Amino acid sequence: MKKLKEVYLKWNWTLMILFLLLAIINPLFGLAALLCMIPAVYMSIKDKKKTFCAFYCPRGNFLTKILQKISLNKKAPKFFQSRKFKALFFTLMFGFFIYSLTKTGGDLLKIGFVFFRFILTSTIVGTILGVFFKPRTWCQVCPFGYMTELTAQPKRTFKKIFFYI
Repeated sequence: MKKLKEVYLKWNWTLMILFLLLAIINPLFGLAALLCMIPAVYMSIKDKKKTFCAFYCPRGNFLTKILQKISLNKKAPKFFQSRKFKALFFTLMFGFFIYSLTKTGGDLLKIGFVFFRFILTSTIVGTILGVFFKPRTWCQVCPFGYMTELTAQPKRTFKKIFFYI
């Protein structure tokens, strides 16, 4: 089992490429994004930290692998780490995501496309950030990472949401 984990950690960045290619061919593959989203939330609740983000996230590993040689490796602006910015970015991204889902009429093909568009857009933004700053700069502002941060610390979540925004 340890060997399997090592292989996964070494090659999981290729899942990002595979996901994007398959979803371009058939948007139903966009639903495969749930295979990353569900374990991320589960791990954050179970481990009380962002384990998925740190080790298992295909996008994070993709950004590291692809950008490590071309990144300018500059520090990201400090506001990227602020709770207010993360909360605002989370609200905008997921607001648009949920709005898009409501416009699908329950059509699985359209739902898959919404997931695909969400992943593609965030990967493009993450790549741009990773070129100008450190490769995993996206991880500082990732809406899903922010959500797992909140679910990892449920007692502090209320305080974070209502007292630090």
